Amino acid sequence: MLNAGQFGMQSGASPVALALVGIGRQGRRHLASALRMSAQLDIRLAALVDIDPRCEAEAGACGTPFYADINALPQSVDACVVATPTATHFDLAGALLRRGFDVLLEKPVASHLAQTQGLVRLAEKHRRILQVGYLERHHPAFTLVQPDFSLPAQIVSHRSTTGRMIRSLPDLVLELMIHDLDMICAWLNREPNEIAWRSVTLSTEQISGVLELGFDDGHRARLFAKSGAHSAVRRTSIRGGGQTWEFRWGRAKPAVDADLHLDPLSRQLRAFVHAVRTRSSPSIDGHSALRAMRVAQRAIQALDVAA
Repeated sequence: MLNAGQFGMQSGASPVALALVGIGRQGRRHLASALRMSAQLDIRLAALVDIDPRCEAEAGACGTPFYADINALPQSVDACVVATPTATHFDLAGALLRRGFDVLLEKPVASHLAQTQGLVRLAEKHRRILQVGYLERHHPAFTLVQPDFSLPAQIVSHRSTTGRMIRSLPDLVLELMIHDLDMICAWLNREPNEIAWRSVTLSTEQISGVLELGFDDGHRARLFAKSGAHSAVRRTSIRGGGQTWEFRWGRAKPAVDADLHLDPLSRQLRAFVHAVRTRSSPSIDGHSALRAMRVAQRAIQALDVAA
């Protein structure tokens, strides 16, 4: 394990100076979480970064320095949350890692597997924390409920979005299905040996697909994903060993203690700050991203067969 003193920061000695890169829809959620959790986590919002100059007003409203370029970030920043479009992740996260900043990077890590591999190698080379924003692995249900996979199980996931931001079937995989690919691989601790599309729809109004995964020990998964739907859905059901588990990722049951009152985004930030302070590897690190991206790339390649 790396020693915090090697990086000029002793655990608990001072607030973690956090920069937020990207003030779009998801970036604003990260901003609200950072402001809400600043006292509890002992963090200081040190900078907001966005190429849109209109975002400077938001920085001013919370008394935070604003920058239009990550290269202008002061070296006093400890860590960065990157919530920009996926196509920018490789360049932005790469530059931040090279400068010595720890990075919490929104999913998917990059547009391609090779770029993901490059960022993981870069983080290891510069001995930086690289945590990946697979948010639902911080959901209390994922943390507390462990389905029984000792016998072959059937996993069914339904995921849809009402927006029109997803414009292609590969984007459907990388922006929607990637959550389920990550969770399934984490649950089973392996990658599928079979991947096949059962149906795909591509039109100006809707993009949808049904992806089936098979594992060598008998587990099966069927993923339904749709963009341009009438309502947003995020749910997973698992049947195995005569039991059924139901997960609704947009909801959390009433908390039994204060910790579980935290929303997944706040729990994710807490995990990141802990990794930064202790120089420990986060549970959802670059290697988790590589596993999910390998499966995603195979699913995208399988689209040629399904077409």
